[in-house]
Amino acid sequence: MEDEFNLELGKPCPSCGELNLKECSKCKKIICLNCSPYFKKFNSENYLCEPCYIEQRKKSIRVI
Repeated sequence: MEDEFNLELGKPCPSCGELNLKECSKCKKIICLNCSPYFKKFNSENYLCEPCYIEQRKKSIRVI
């Protein structure tokens, strides 16, 4: 996976060269949508990285 410390919003991804960087709405981690298959679009404006997405899904699933 790409070096997440060199990623900045508005700049191209150092791995693939695409302007496809998004910030996790919860933890603020920046990940490239092309390079990371685990970056989930949570709704039309929010993106969640895999750990935050899994945590959110666990919270939304209620055990009866």
